Amino acid sequence: MTLELADVSVRFSDTLALDSVDLSIADGETVAIIGPSGCGKSTLLRAVAGLQALDSGSISLAGRSLADVPAHERGIGLMFQDHALFPHLDVAANVSFGLEMGGVAAKEQASRVAEMLSLVGLDGFADRSIDALSGGEAQRVALARSLAPAPSLLMLDEPLGSLDRVLREQLTADLRALIRELGTTTLHVTHDQTEAFALADRVVVLRDGRIEQAGSPSELWHRPASVFVAEFVGHTNLWPNPMGGTDVVPLTALSIVDSGQAGDVEATVTAVTFREGRHLVESRRADGSMASFEADEAPPVGGSVQLRLDQAKVINLST
Repeated sequence: MTLELADVSVRFSDTLALDSVDLSIADGETVAIIGPSGCGKSTLLRAVAGLQALDSGSISLAGRSLADVPAHERGIGLMFQDHALFPHLDVAANVSFGLEMGGVAAKEQASRVAEMLSLVGLDGFADRSIDALSGGEAQRVALARSLAPAPSLLMLDEPLGSLDRVLREQLTADLRALIRELGTTTLHVTHDQTEAFALADRVVVLRDGRIEQAGSPSELWHRPASVFVAEFVGHTNLWPNPMGGTDVVPLTALSIVDSGQAGDVEATVTAVTFREGRHLVESRRADGSMASFEADEAPPVGGSVQLRLDQAKVINLST
């Protein structure tokens, strides 16, 4: 189902939480909303869900205005970071909650619960207590509950933020595959750009209630529209360009040259971190700007390094 936000604004006292936001999400598309704390991510999600009134603008789903539609009648599935499961109900009762509220017959409920639990990899969990679940299992139950009523739109609010890295990466992959399989239109709110890039077809960067940039993960990484976007998606090397603007220098644009050879850039190593088989080296140039790069061997902290710069990979931002 296509979701349309047109000129949406929400104000809290003197703060404009959402400022004339226009956003369209196509049928079956997954869009992630990212941005710093207080940028309006959660307000946008609450507005779509019907939990936050608009000061101006409109929201429609499949061409139908949601202006006078109560939250529980919008056909939206919600999944939260803290699971929001009912501890006094077992897994099956949690998953069937929305079905029961919708007046679905008990026999059909049971069939749908079994289908959803199988879909999220929890066959045999129907009678389990919520207290007996691991964090990952609880999130899968929450997802099954969100999907059980076959929502027109699935909304994820920081769904994996409370999980450890390994489990988060596993569930990200599982969630991506599941959303693709079902073809469910999905709006995903997160502070984690890595998670957003892994899940979304398109990523929207919010800043102070306005859309700073929207595009595919590749577009945001390779063609950031501003220094703000470049920094938020993870670029650390931002250098003033003598001809004007700012140069964004990806990690892959810098490499250490052999000992005794002159490079294009000289920097002083400030920190070295081992990650995923290589060393992330943080260094600074004479003007104070960072020159981070990856290397197979770790140079000594405090030492000077000569770096080769691949100018073809440098992104110049004129503003």
